[in-house]
Amino acid sequence: MILKNLILNEFRNFDNLSLNFQTGMNLISGKNGSGKTSIIEAIHILTVGKSFRTEQDKELIRTESEIKPFSTNLQGIFNGKRPEKIIVGYNRILLNSKDGYKQTNERLQKKIKHNNVQISLSNLIGRITIVLFSVEDMEIVTGAPIERRKFLDILLCQSDRSYLTALRKYKRVLKQRNHLLNLIRESKIGKNTIEEWDSQLIEYGTLIIKKRKDCLNSISLFGKNLLESLNKDLSNSSLNYQCSIPYSENNLTDNYQKYLTEYQDKDLILGKTTIGPHIDDFTIEIQGKNIRKFVSRGQARIIALSLKISQVEYFKNYTKNNSIILLDDILSELDYNSQKEVLNLSTTYPQTIITSTTTDWLKNFGLIDVSLLKI
Repeated sequence: MILKNLILNEFRNFDNLSLNFQTGMNLISGKNGSGKTSIIEAIHILTVGKSFRTEQDKELIRTESEIKPFSTNLQGIFNGKRPEKIIVGYNRILLNSKDGYKQTNERLQKKIKHNNVQISLSNLIGRITIVLFSVEDMEIVTGAPIERRKFLDILLCQSDRSYLTALRKYKRVLKQRNHLLNLIRESKIGKNTIEEWDSQLIEYGTLIIKKRKDCLNSISLFGKNLLESLNKDLSNSSLNYQCSIPYSENNLTDNYQKYLTEYQDKDLILGKTTIGPHIDDFTIEIQGKNIRKFVSRGQARIIALSLKISQVEYFKNYTKNNSIILLDDILSELDYNSQKEVLNLSTTYPQTIITSTTTDWLKNFGLIDVSLLKI
């Protein structure tokens, strides 16, 4: 799938913008603060349904924009086996105060359309796969467990609809179970009320854990040789899923039930569920040692890079689709060998979109056939 045209209206710092992209490598060049990352963000929203920079959609609205129905909207035209048009629009709705005098707040309504038919977020994800490389990728290596769970969730939600469905249902059941735990703690309902929710939690949680573990095994194989080629000190690498429930291929469901029962008193005290895939993690090990505590900044960049390249390979092997590659100003953060590896990768895929403040590196790497977009 190829992005052919992108239109932004009242988005971030753009009043309106239209860009045409080509097959192969596309370079968006501009000064810091010109909006290069906002363009990458818009492509991310059109394919994944949400921003990678903020959880608050209101931050996407251009500050000076007028309050009109869906004045902020993004439109992407993608070409694959057939053309696809995706539109994501945001509608600001003013909420008046109870006394009727002044507007005190506003609500944001979001709509997604595919070929002019409104669809849900879950129906958008996976239609067009992307892999985003950004300077924040190091958080996968050195950050909190939530960053590594997010990495796996974005990867699997784009490539496996059963995982997307299970994750969505798991989050809903988990929220309800935590609510019931608090009601039980306050003696408003009995303990037996969570049994039904436990069975659903186990059903969806078991699927999530197994698919995450299988995915890690696959990308570990993809990335092992790559990592060693980039840095010999990072040889003999592995990715290991850290499950909060003793993992057994045949007994995971039974173990899940056993541990939910054993941890119920702790859950009641804390008012939340303390085991399950929502708190799981994975370790990145070099020669059998977890590198999180002793890895250098440069090594963390290289490891994060290998994880993202492995994600590209995973999509290629398991979805049979070529992903759109997004490189958001990462070249300046990489050493020469890593830059070369990324750019070599870029030339092997149908479309790569890169942002950079300079174009000097094009000559350094002998890149000629590049579509240049200056903003």
